[in-house]
Parts: sequence; structure tokens; C-alpha cells
Amino acid sequence: MGENGVRGAAADTGGAGASGEAPRGRPPGGGGEEGHRNEVLLVGRVTAEPVFRETASGGRLAAWRMCVGRPPREGAARRSDAVYCVGFDTGLHPQVGQWRLGDVVRVTGALRRRVWHGRGDVRSMYEVEACTAALVRRARPASGPPPAEDRDAGAVPAAGPGAGRGSGR
Repeated sequence: MGENGVRGAAADTGGAGASGEAPRGRPPGGGGEEGHRNEVLLVGRVTAEPVFRETASGGRLAAWRMCVGRPPREGAARRSDAVYCVGFDTGLHPQVGQWRLGDVVRVTGALRRRVWHGRGDVRSMYEVEACTAALVRRARPASGPPPAEDRDAGAVPAAGPGAGRGSGR
């Protein structure tokens, strides 16, 4: 691991090319100072179904929440983190739109801090701006066998009823 905590060569910043666009298949988080990176990989359960809305500038976005388990620590209870995600790339929307509660998904992207003014103060939150998104495994139905795609692919089905249902914000 490098001095800055990033694997790989320090010269590979993951930044924008000469055109100013992020290289295809890379998170929209590189660029800036040499050695800086902003790359996120998440695999977890969908805990808030995706919603689609128009932005103030007329674009379209998808927003969802997922729960990602933390690695177990000796003597500590199992914990997880709720992560808010947003996808501005409309090419991701058909895939994301098919997700349902409890599905296990894989998302790559960049961490973003969103700031807004409200009720006399400044508020902010962190979210992942998705670059890629894929279904890993469908949620298991409340009763009956796992979905056909899980049986055919040999995937391990999600936990029983209530899987993926996380607490709100």
C-alpha cells in the first residue's frame, strides 16, 4: 500500500484525461492533486428502493440507500452502515430501477458531500455518486423457493423475511 493509503502506483491518479472527462469505467472522483483518489466500491443490500426525480437543471437522477455490513470485530456486535447513493448517469437508471428491497447490489463511484441551506443553517450529507451499478443477487421472497435466477446461477439467497430492511435516517 502506498504512502497515501492507496494501492498501486502513485502516478496513477485516476484523474480526468485531456478532455476533462473521467476515463470510461473509472469513478468520477480522480483528478486534482497528484496521488489523490476518490474511489468507492460498495456491495450491500438495498434498504430504500430507488426513486427517480428531475434536477433543478432539468437532468434526471436516481437515488437509493443501501446497507453495507462492517467486518466483524472480536467482542463487538455485528454492525452495518447505511449509505446513500445517487446516479446521474441515465444509462444506469434502467438497471437500478429493477432493484427491490433486500437485493444485494454492487456500486462503484465517488464519495460526494452535498451542502444546502435550510431553516437558517447550513446542512450537509455524504453520498456516493454512482459510476457503475449491478445486481449481485435478488432478495429471497418472504416464502417459497429463491428466485429462478438465484437457483440457476447457484447464488446463495438472501436471509429470510425482512432481509435488507434497515432503519430510516
